Amino acid sequence: METLGVGSECTVFRDSKGVLKCYDSRHDAKMAHEMQSTLAYFDLAPEVLSGVSKRNIGETDWRWGYYTEEAELLDECSCDEYYGCDVCEDTKQERVEVCDAIAHWCGLEYTDYHPGNFGYIWRDQRWKMVCIDTGVKGFKDII
Repeated sequence: METLGVGSECTVFRDSKGVLKCYDSRHDAKMAHEMQSTLAYFDLAPEVLSGVSKRNIGETDWRWGYYTEEAELLDECSCDEYYGCDVCEDTKQERVEVCDAIAHWCGLEYTDYHPGNFGYIWRDQRWKMVCIDTGVKGFKDII
């Protein structure tokens, strides 16, 4: 199993079944699954491919998680800010448009819009930017 990323809420792996998002608690996994399912309905997040269940991510390590469609990640940001480096500036407008679409279609305010939380999926014969971090910490007023 290959580790693709580690965040404050989630660890992302790739294995023979696809991309696995894992969380420390069932609650966090279910909330992220629900948020991603909602966004994916409007092509604003990768498609959710499984339900939430306890997943084996090592010989003795089990975490709560679910499988998703894999997104092409943005180039790595060098400034660790929302705007400032070439990656941030090149994708700024597109990221804002995704956040605006989330607000419009889902009634949710996504506030964690740094480049590491976005990627591209193939839809309608083109690459479309989507939100790839659907943990509740990225949304305003979600408990």
